[in-house]
Amino acid sequence: MEIQRLAEAGLPLPKSLAVPTRDSARAFGLEKDVGTVEAGKVANLLLLNRDPLESATAYGAIDRVTLRGKALAPMALSAKSR
Repeated sequence: MEIQRLAEAGLPLPKSLAVPTRDSARAFGLEKDVGTVEAGKVANLLLLNRDPLESATAYGAIDRVTLRGKALAPMALSAKSR
């Protein structure tokens, strides 16, 4: 995953998380709608079983995905990608 590779390259974990989220939204001019968790923004979230600020491998422990405000089970996403 991108975040893990950024951390492996030496980027601190908080910055490794910001690059593909907040910073990417800014780069594409989408920061009003996505990129951070704030009232009024589109809810695209990962709920993890581990703390991503402790280890970049936490992104391998996805519990729930919220896409455009709708909660999805990770297995449902896997089935759709086949």
